[in-house]
Amino acid sequence: MEIENLLLRLSDKGVKFACRAQTDYSSVEDAQSPPLPQRTLSFQRGDYLHIKQVYSQDWWIGRVLTHGSLLGFLPSESKLKSVKQRQQLSTVEDPQKVSKNLVAVYEPAPIIRPIVFMGPSRKGSQLTDLLQKALVRFMKERFAGRLRVIKPMMSFEDMSSKQVSEVELQVWREGDSLQLLFLDCDASHPSQLEHTALHPLIVYIHISRVKVLEVLLKDLSVESRLKRREEEDAAHQLHDELQRKCLNPYSLVLSDSNFEDSCQTLELFLEHYWVATRSVSSNN
Repeated sequence: MEIENLLLRLSDKGVKFACRAQTDYSSVEDAQSPPLPQRTLSFQRGDYLHIKQVYSQDWWIGRVLTHGSLLGFLPSESKLKSVKQRQQLSTVEDPQKVSKNLVAVYEPAPIIRPIVFMGPSRKGSQLTDLLQKALVRFMKERFAGRLRVIKPMMSFEDMSSKQVSEVELQVWREGDSLQLLFLDCDASHPSQLEHTALHPLIVYIHISRVKVLEVLLKDLSVESRLKRREEEDAAHQLHDELQRKCLNPYSLVLSDSNFEDSCQTLELFLEHYWVATRSVSSNN
């Protein structure tokens, strides 16, 4: 009863830190008894976790960042490494072959992952700038009071490592507010953010059909046929480049739909993420 009351009190407390799981964990397969077995949480590699309290050397209190996830017990970094080592020992004939220095089982992450827009073409193109500005305007209006904007002074390609660290620090600090974050940066390709500590929610605006591109460019008053052709080629080039590299780093793809549908899809995605970042009481 005392532990259940602690979980209930912590549901209204702030998040201490966040991380991304680098391995799977099944509470069912863990033989060592947790403080409250029925509130021990499982997760998969790639899941994000919000940690509210370090309960002991072996256990954290937190939740998996999914819709409706309850607060519960998660293995600490040292405990999870021990669990993985035991699992390896059970599957190999020679215990000496089991590494004692496992790679990181958790990766530090910001409490709130920043939203970043990319596509349909590269930053600086008329089509990309106008479409993204329209989506940003919609997002600011729809999520007024729940959205903060961070705008770096230059593109990530031109930043020094110190300047990148400053942007990362700002994102991590703003995450304490639990408000949605929009990172208004000049990034055209996921690789530009790949080695940062931002863990962005990348929204890719993908327009593959020529007719859709032509209508959009005409609606945006891009009258020159040559200019329209350049915009179309740039959009297809970016998409083909990503396909060749087998990259799928996107959290959301807005594909071949009209502007109103794209806004609705974006709204639903952000509302879902907003709710996922909020603790749910077991009494609800």
